[in-house]
Amino acid sequence: MMRWITILLFIFGCTREVYKPPPPDFPEELIQRLENGFEFKWNVKREKGDIQSTFKASGVYKGSGDFQMNGTINIGNIEEPISEIDPYEEIRNLSGKRDFLLISRNGDEYTYSFTANLSLFSPGGKEGVGRLIINQEGIEKISAKTEGIEWEMKIEPRKGVHRKSLEIGKNIDTPTLKKRLEYYGERMVEVKDNRIYFEEVIPIKRDGLLFKRGDYSTYRVAPAPEGELILSPDSIECYTKQGSIRTRIEDTSIRLDEHGESWITVVFDAPIEESLIGVQIDGELFGIGHPSGETLRFTVKNDRLAKEIYAVLKSHADLINE
Repeated sequence: MMRWITILLFIFGCTREVYKPPPPDFPEELIQRLENGFEFKWNVKREKGDIQSTFKASGVYKGSGDFQMNGTINIGNIEEPISEIDPYEEIRNLSGKRDFLLISRNGDEYTYSFTANLSLFSPGGKEGVGRLIINQEGIEKISAKTEGIEWEMKIEPRKGVHRKSLEIGKNIDTPTLKKRLEYYGERMVEVKDNRIYFEEVIPIKRDGLLFKRGDYSTYRVAPAPEGELILSPDSIECYTKQGSIRTRIEDTSIRLDEHGESWITVVFDAPIEESLIGVQIDGELFGIGHPSGETLRFTVKNDRLAKEIYAVLKSHADLINE
């Protein structure tokens, strides 16, 4: 008899669910993840005296401030199109106090309350009671109410985005590779074990600069027909090294000009007096130019390569500034 009691206790003990509440910063973490992209349906109703206003919108937030929205606002009998309200920024604004409180759980669904900032639809500011519903896929719905205003946004993961994974090589550390992919333009970059996962917004070359060591150096250079340095890629320009420059990169930026060429701007930690310098990555010359104080600008005609150079140098600047 005691043997059967022991067996039953063991079975029930093993199958009993042990509930562990999410960490306190769980809602804030999921809101931050929305910056990588989501689809939404947004409805707001506002009543002030005898005037009722409604706002309805739907669309997709692609990340980094890039979004598409089709919306309309109706005030009485007047209807106007709205397409320029950043949905992610408004989520951040609505939940600005970040005072999330878990109030209920139903299986894998959690509901949090928070103090809602409804200033977008109430000039001068107005606070209300917010609700955040989270399921297995992430945030499902955000809503808020106060006197005269009802705010609701339903959220879904982005559809039709290709998710890719690559094995991480031994020649680059994981945090640096993650930064490079993000600066290159990929989204939702995550690392699990020895693989890196991301949404491939821009096609990647596995043998490109992103996956190489990415060691850079700066030299004073001079044009020379038989020089040891050839400006990459596909160039016949040759240069010789005139001496190493002891400086570090503090920041890097990239932009397209009106001709479709990429301009890369590098900011060093000290002024450079040399008239012509070159930047090498893994021993290959990728940019030359005339520095202006602490700044160097050079063009790269190949768009993919320009993004790779920017991502590699920008991640170096991050390591220095940390």
